[in-house]
Amino acid sequence: MNPKSEFYATISWNEYIVNGRVEAPAGEFTIYRNRIDWLVEGTIEYLAKWKGRGAYLETASEEYEFGSIIDRTEYVKSQLKGSK
Repeated sequence: MNPKSEFYATISWNEYIVNGRVEAPAGEFTIYRNRIDWLVEGTIEYLAKWKGRGAYLETASEEYEFGSIIDRTEYVKSQLKGSK
């Protein structure tokens, strides 16, 4: 039996400044999915949602129930480039 894993991505965005005044603060949002292809789809959706704020993928990972973590950031970024 394979150990269970979940996939996480953190989408971040910059603060929005107008005339030297912060109109909206910087922020981040983390999503998780059960499959990496679903994570890529979710990441695309949230990047589009916060596009006007300069949203970007900060990190992505695969996390196993026994504590092991694998960095998937470059893989997800490569899939995002292919979706444009």
